[in-house]
Amino acid sequence: MPEITLICTQHAEKGACNFHDLYHIVEQIQPDVIFEELPPSAYNDFYIEKTRDNLETRTINAYIEKHPIEHVPIDLELDLTSFFEKNGRLHHRIEANSRDYRSSVDWNTQYVYQYGFKYLNSEHCEKITSQIDNAIDQTLDKLKDEKLNQIFNEWNDVIERREQEMISNIYQYCRDHDFERGLFFIGAAHRKSIIEMIQARFKDDGVNWKYENYNGIL
Repeated sequence: MPEITLICTQHAEKGACNFHDLYHIVEQIQPDVIFEELPPSAYNDFYIEKTRDNLETRTINAYIEKHPIEHVPIDLELDLTSFFEKNGRLHHRIEANSRDYRSSVDWNTQYVYQYGFKYLNSEHCEKITSQIDNAIDQTLDKLKDEKLNQIFNEWNDVIERREQEMISNIYQYCRDHDFERGLFFIGAAHRKSIIEMIQARFKDDGVNWKYENYNGIL
């Protein structure tokens, strides 16, 4: 049975959330394969032409120079440009109208900077993320703006579809390949829902997931 370690990240370096620490995590795990939050169509830009990068892809590029393992982009093929633009406008409105939102975002930023991956892979991070989500819900109820509600609902639908696609692709890879250790990079905002999805649908489906006791990895 393969073992897959879920490592939650942010796509940009910030304080203790940095290349050095993430690379150390990968070295500790020594995966046979890395699953990444990236659509297959972006592979060329990040790994062949190298015209784009983020914290995870820089780490993977450095690791595969010494350890020629497979890394698999598993995200859903979608043009998210307009969704990110709309979501940015949504959060700008929420920020302007919610003290709780601003406070939770500030705490999250501070914890990421100070504690890095130990925070991003903790229940405390899940709690702060839930507080941010609750502040968004409450502010949308207060604003009663149909366009904002539509953007929010569309965004949540896309997130759910992406998470389902990523988990399904991991399990398909497991059915098609033999390996001992895998690593799954995902943005920390997905942590709670990804774990819930695994526990609800795939708990006894041939993969040993590690997402609670990291045994000194972090």
